[in-house]
Formats: sequence, structure tokens, C-alpha cells
Amino acid sequence: MNALSRIQAIVSHIPPLPAVALKIMQVIADPEFSLDRLVRIVRTDPALTARILKLCNSSLFSLPREVTTVSDAVAYLGTRNVLKLVVVSCAGPYFREVDKGYLCRAGEIWRHSVACAIGCQLLADESGHVEPGSAFTTGILHNLGKIAVGQVLADSPDSLQNALKVQHGDFLEVERAFAGIDHAAAGSLVADAWSLPAEMRRAIRNHHDPEQILQDGELTAIVHVADILALQLGVGAGADGLEYPLCEEALDRLQLHGRRLATLRIGIMDEFERSADLVRLDA
Repeated sequence: MNALSRIQAIVSHIPPLPAVALKIMQVIADPEFSLDRLVRIVRTDPALTARILKLCNSSLFSLPREVTTVSDAVAYLGTRNVLKLVVVSCAGPYFREVDKGYLCRAGEIWRHSVACAIGCQLLADESGHVEPGSAFTTGILHNLGKIAVGQVLADSPDSLQNALKVQHGDFLEVERAFAGIDHAAAGSLVADAWSLPAEMRRAIRNHHDPEQILQDGELTAIVHVADILALQLGVGAGADGLEYPLCEEALDRLQLHGRRLATLRIGIMDEFERSADLVRLDA
């Protein structure tokens, strides 16, 4: 079996995102959604309910009293934070075994996913053109392809190290050489299999492609910038390190230059440091 065929086989065996997560994303996307319906959906998954309550009562939120029901969680935290907890709780387990292929410490790619998601939400809040919950979710899932590609890279760590010595500035080419596909394209295969929303699938597929960043909706530019800034802040830098260039066109589109860019970097790091419990939950 060649590398690309192996990637396709791995993708076909990645279990789908839990139905409860997809249902909650659909509910919150509806401007007429009912809080009661949201609570009912979460309650259908006891394990998810337990994880959400655990996070609600962590230092992440510092609530004035212990939260013991999903209804209280929604009332105290609001729908945005509940969606965030659902996405993190459901997505975290997929990233448990990814790091070895990218020669980074355990949990680092998951840490990067959370940092990127935080950046996406901050950018969406500022933009006003992208729903912040969708932006956060896409940030969490933007490196889905590394789940598959990382398994192939893990087979040849010495060869990967040698390749990195001669191939600088484009880690996507290294991935293609070893796996027959880069992680963005592999992520698109997973996103298609999971039937994620079209805008989300485009952002996952194109967040390293300057031409597509200009042609896609604003979400792709947001994911690209948040991804690179998280790497520049030292979160998720493995074998690929800082091998991905920051697209100036994306910065122009989001009007991110000078002080605004510096403020965003600080905002991502501050929020990431406050989110330690969020990172540890399933990493």
C-alpha cells in the first residue's frame, strides 16, 4: 500500500464527530434556537455532560458556586461557552496520538488547536462577519489532517529529520513527499467524511493556500492568521515549526497590521493561559 492509499484508509477509519456535537452546532446556528432544546441535546450524552460540568467548576470560569446541572451551566456560561466546551470535549480525543509524527512533545498539537481556536474567535468577534462559535470550532478542527498524516510521518522519524535539513520553508512539501498528501488536503478528506459545513471545510482545506485565502470567505483568512500566530507564539511548534509563511494578503483582508496585530498576539496568549483547564481536559 502506497502512502496516499494508507492515508485514505486511515481517514476512512477515523470515527465521526459525535452526533451530539453536530446537533448542538446546528441548534446554535439557528437564530431562533431554544435554550431548552440545547439542554436536552447535551443531556442525551452523559459523558459529555460530565465533562462540561467538570470544566464549569474548574478555575477556567471561577463561578461563585458549584454547577451541578446542564441548565445551570447554560445559564451561568451562555451558549457560546457551552458550545466551546462541547467542541473541545468532543474533539480533544482525536489529537491524542498525533504528536509523535511531528516530533513534538505530547499534547502540543492539541494545545496549538486550542490556541488557534482562541485566535479565530477573537478575530471573528472583531470582524463581525463570521459567527464566533463557528470560527472557534474551525480553529479546533483546522489540523484534522495531521491525525492521518502524523501516523505516516511517525514511521520514519530519522528520514523526516534528514528531509527537514534540506527542505526549508515549505513543510507541506515534506508531508507530500512522505504521505502523498499534506495535512490541509487530508483534513479536507476528514471534513468531507464528517459532512462539516461547506465554509468550515474550505477553511480546513485552504488555510495554507494564499490564492484560495483571497477567494474564500473570511473564515479561511481568519484560520490562517490564527494558525500562524499561534505557532509564532511557540504553541504547537514541532517538526514543522515556523515553516509556514504568514500570508500578507490575509493580513490585508483582516486589516491586521502594526498595533492591531500586536494586540491580537497578546490577546491570544492571555486567553490561552487562562484556558489551561480547557487544554488539559482531553489532551
